Amino acid sequence: EEAMAMSEEQVLEYLFVSGFSTRKTVSAVSGRGVGLDAVRAAVQRLGGRVSIRSSPNAGTTVSLELPVTVTTSRVLVVRQNGTRYGIPAEDVREMVKLPFGELKTLRGREVVVLRGEVLPVVFLGEFLWGEGYARLAQAEELSLVVTAGYALAVEDFVGLEDIVLKPLGAAANFDPCLAGAAVLGDGGVLLVLNPYEISAQAEQRRRGSDGA
Repeated sequence: EEAMAMSEEQVLEYLFVSGFSTRKTVSAVSGRGVGLDAVRAAVQRLGGRVSIRSSPNAGTTVSLELPVTVTTSRVLVVRQNGTRYGIPAEDVREMVKLPFGELKTLRGREVVVLRGEVLPVVFLGEFLWGEGYARLAQAEELSLVVTAGYALAVEDFVGLEDIVLKPLGAAANFDPCLAGAAVLGDGGVLLVLNPYEISAQAEQRRRGSDGA
C-alpha cells in the first residue's frame, strides 16, 4: 500500500539510492548498485543537479544541470610526484621525450634544443615544491610538454581527457598558476595548471635568484 501511494517522482528517486540495482545477480560490471548515486554525487560537488523523467512506452530522460561557471575542456593529464595535473590541450604545442643528457645550461638557465629551437625548461616538481625537491636526475628520459614558449618537465604523461572545469574563484585566494579544478571519473580531483602564469612566475623567481 505504501508503494502504491508513492508518486512517480518518489519512485524514480530510488534509482539514486546507493546499492540499488535491477539485477538479481552480481557480475564484474553490474549488480553492485554503484551507478546513478555516483553520478549525482559528482554533479552535486560541482554545484549542479540531476533528475529523471520517465514515460511508459516513450522512454526515459536523464537531465544534468550545471552552473554557468562550469565549462567543459580537454586537458592533457600529466603525473608529478604521484599527483595528476591537467594542462589545457589548446596550450600544448607538443609532447616529447628526450634523453636526460639533452638538458643543457645556457647563461645560467636550463634549456633543451628542439629542432633548432632553444627552449627554457621548467621542472614542475621544483616549481611546486622548491629547489629542495628531488629531481630524479637518475631518470633516463625527460618528459616535456612544450607550451607557452618553454618546456615543462613532468614525471610522465597520462593522456588527454575531457573534463568539466570549475574555476577556483578569486575569493578563495588560490594561486593564479591554477586555472581551475575538475572531478575525474574515479572521484579524484584534478588541478588544471595555467602554463602562462607558471612561465611568468618561473621567470620572476629566476631573476630574483640572479639578483640575490
